[in-house]
Amino acid sequence: MWGYIAIAGVAFIVLAGLLGRPRKKTTAEIEGFRADINPALGGFIRAVNQVNRTDDPEYVRALDALRAARNDVLGDSRKLLASREAPFGLKHSVLIAISALREPGALDLLSEVALNPQPLPPDPPPDRSVEFHDAGGMESATILALDALEGIEALADDAVPQALALLGRAAESNSNAVKAIALTALSARPERRELFDRAKAKLPRDLKHLALMQRVSVKDVPQVKDPRENLVGEEKGIPSAPAITDGGKPNNIAVQPISGAPRAGRS
Repeated sequence: MWGYIAIAGVAFIVLAGLLGRPRKKTTAEIEGFRADINPALGGFIRAVNQVNRTDDPEYVRALDALRAARNDVLGDSRKLLASREAPFGLKHSVLIAISALREPGALDLLSEVALNPQPLPPDPPPDRSVEFHDAGGMESATILALDALEGIEALADDAVPQALALLGRAAESNSNAVKAIALTALSARPERRELFDRAKAKLPRDLKHLALMQRVSVKDVPQVKDPRENLVGEEKGIPSAPAITDGGKPNNIAVQPISGAPRAGRS
């Protein structure tokens, strides 16, 4: 029982992080960032922040342009992720772009972000005073790490051996959120079972519950064509409010309880 409570706790923490992302991630803020961004990368970021479907013609065109300029895109992406001035929303969008590339050459960059969650760029030593323009903090760093992990899993789905090995390393991360998502990715496919079992065996006793997490789909939930078929008994109306007389006193406050409704009083 406690294992499932812990799973719910991890899920809540991840969800809270997602919902609590810094608000500075609007398209206007991204476009307001003054830097030379590769046109293909900039075009994809605009598309991914404006359309809602991957089959949208605008998204498809932007993705084609992104893949055609992949070498320049990866170079610019590394610079943006290392920038202290680049806003969190831009870094998040850049990692979405890298994931969409499904480019094995991006694994080094993705692994740097996913395997060691920390503010990007890393915090300076304590004796240095640096003003951060981004939201910073481990919450943002963890979200960016999960973005990068998604790109690694996409390449593992493409049967890139190095990507699968990185999922195994991510399952040993110091970040419980990264560890949990990596374990979930490993358990999602039968051919990854051996790697999943090895990672699961290395979990400390107090983190064994992380290996119980599973990916769910809307298809896993029974689909109900007509919810009315599951109503119990007849639908009953609620009694209308009592009439009010001209004197301001209720004319009749006695109402009959709805059939089957609980009654007040001793049992």
